[in-house]
Amino acid sequence: MRRLIEEDNVDSFNISQYTPSPTEVEVTRIHWNNSSNNNENIINNGAYNVSRCMRVVAEPLLVNQFGPKLMD
Repeated sequence: MRRLIEEDNVDSFNISQYTPSPTEVEVTRIHWNNSSNNNENIINNGAYNVSRCMRVVAEPLLVNQFGPKLMD
């Protein structure tokens, strides 16, 4: 079986993460699409914009660990 990712690379990939409880954070409404005040545009593009924000953070970490070939 051909593997795209070596098991040792997966086993050694570790991102420290702290997830606070709801009592530790202040909840506010965030409009992910700051380029528009149009509520319909925010709803339609919100998930795409969130995924772009996540990719900006995660992609360099993943490329460093697993190589650029897997990013597509």
